[in-house]
Amino acid sequence: MTARPSSHRTFRTIWANLEPPFKLELTTIFWKACNKWQRAAALDFLSKQYKTRRQTISQWSTDRLGQKLLQTTLPESLISDILRNYFFARLRDLMKDFLDSLGISHQECIVSDNANETAPRGRVRYAAQVVVRKYPLDTVQLYCDILIATDPHYWEPLEEMLAGVGSLQAVQALPFELASDVPGKSEDDLTTAVTGELLTPIALEDTESTEQAAADVEKDDKSTLQTLEEEFLQLKPRMEGLGTELRSLGALVECGTFVDATRMAQVLGTFAVDLNQFLVGLRQCVAEAGLQIPIASLAEAESALKELNEVDKRTRDEADKKARILAVLDDVIDLRHVDGIQFLPLLECQQRARVVQDELKTTTPLRPEMSEELEAFSGLVAMVMPDVGTASDEEKYFEKITTRFGPKIAYAVLRKKIEQPS
Repeated sequence: MTARPSSHRTFRTIWANLEPPFKLELTTIFWKACNKWQRAAALDFLSKQYKTRRQTISQWSTDRLGQKLLQTTLPESLISDILRNYFFARLRDLMKDFLDSLGISHQECIVSDNANETAPRGRVRYAAQVVVRKYPLDTVQLYCDILIATDPHYWEPLEEMLAGVGSLQAVQALPFELASDVPGKSEDDLTTAVTGELLTPIALEDTESTEQAAADVEKDDKSTLQTLEEEFLQLKPRMEGLGTELRSLGALVECGTFVDATRMAQVLGTFAVDLNQFLVGLRQCVAEAGLQIPIASLAEAESALKELNEVDKRTRDEADKKARILAVLDDVIDLRHVDGIQFLPLLECQQRARVVQDELKTTTPLRPEMSEELEAFSGLVAMVMPDVGTASDEEKYFEKITTRFGPKIAYAVLRKKIEQPS
């Protein structure tokens, strides 16, 4: 997922810009978190797309349902449901912080019906700065895109602010803008809320606080390698620009201006808090990956992130490969004889598919010797599909099926005696 503003935000364009692994995560969460009406609509959609009975589809595993959604073009309404369920399931804190900072009345992060005609123009920059300092940049960008796609008129001030500044990265780099007109809060209250955590000194090597932070990281779904990379990209330029900003603030402090002195504490304290959180998360991630990498500087942190990326890529590639294979095996298990008979060669093949499925769910990585058998399963499913490909492809599939499962099932498939349930 890449953080970038979009001048034409629709749910379809938002979906198109997301990476496949993240889309799979979103669709999996959707099937676990959706309400019964959303589930019914999604099942009806899949039933029409794959020409399969809804009752059959409803029995598919969550992983398989997620995969099937990725393999077709989704309508805007379903994309909207998928994205909304993700935020309500995983990121309520972000939504609450943003809406509260705007002073917008909401019920469990749902904007009230009696809200203003548009979002408060004077507070959108402040609200964006609050969340962009607390949550991953990509996540905040996605949330802003979803809001604008949901109601372009109401969130017009947010879109105008982002267009004027250029990007959320630019919002993050701007001086912090206190919104003194937030109902029930004075400017002193807001300043205290931003800098209150500075009252307690932060020790980066304090064992007790570090262990507690690590526990929080473990429970927090946002503390992923992707989040750490975003935090690093934000911390590096902030450190480089910190000296210039502090020198500028120092000149103003000499004039005796109290607000500027508070701002200096805010700049130092916010950076220290963010750096501490980043280091704790990175060390936790390194430990979970079984790596031993010293991390005492941003340069070493950058090196650690590169190694973690290599580990993460191998893990994700393996997981993606497994998910695709499990989906094929699910398809094999669903096959039936067109005459409705108990065709023994097919039953034996399906039983083998179940055994392989169970092994795949517990084995990491895949055994090399399984490749030939998995290719035969894939060929079996491919030959049952309406568009099997070229004659050369069909001949190759037939040979693999014959070699692995015998000629009886191979000829049955060739003669279109095996089909998917409808």
